[in-house]
Amino acid sequence: MLNPALKALLIQMSALLMSMIINTIFFTDDTLDIQYFFILHASLALLLTLMFRIAIWWRYIHFLSPLLMGVLYYLQLPSWIYLIAFILSLGVYWTTYATQVPFYPSCSIVWQQVADLLIPEREIKFIDIGSGIGDLCTTVALLKPCSIVTGIEIAPIPWLISKVRGYANRSSANFKIGNYNKLNFSDYDIVFAYLSPAAMTSLWEKAQAEMRSQSLLISYEFEIPNVKPSRTIKSDGTSALIYLYLIQRSII
Repeated sequence: MLNPALKALLIQMSALLMSMIINTIFFTDDTLDIQYFFILHASLALLLTLMFRIAIWWRYIHFLSPLLMGVLYYLQLPSWIYLIAFILSLGVYWTTYATQVPFYPSCSIVWQQVADLLIPEREIKFIDIGSGIGDLCTTVALLKPCSIVTGIEIAPIPWLISKVRGYANRSSANFKIGNYNKLNFSDYDIVFAYLSPAAMTSLWEKAQAEMRSQSLLISYEFEIPNVKPSRTIKSDGTSALIYLYLIQRSII
């Protein structure tokens, strides 16, 4: 099975090649206006995503990317701006091409609802896997000061921002940089995840293998396939649910 990033590249290159062929065949006496060429490229890329039944969010990306390139072409920006944009994008999205988990922060309503799940006056080890810029962890640490709160983030720029913000706010939350797959979930009572549909099956397998009995896996927005949650919470003000999975082990 092709990596999604490689599949996206192949679709864009195929759409570009098809656009060039159409331009050569049907506009032999005159070249297709550049703005229409970008529109043709975007339309063909969208058509290919529909033909191959690509996930809906990729359809938007494939359609809008050539149009964005067209806008940038007309703006004639200096080349160093593209280098800076590439470095910043790399720092934020890092290994998204492999993990299929983009940077996308949750909202304050979710932070409060997750914090409410922690028992007051009890030391609970809580970790946010993919902690972004640290808002959830700092909120939980503030509202539940007896808990030990950790966030781990693989992308360097969001991690650095969370680290600086935590230090500036004197938060007790601890922020690490790294891949959550290298953690042992048995070290935590509650594991919170806001990832993507592509990561949920492997996350559940890791949780099943490592988390202790009566510990809790929380997933915001994305449900684990073919696994019934122990409980769901409606996130006020959003259409997404918070899924709670209580880990239970049989005693033989």
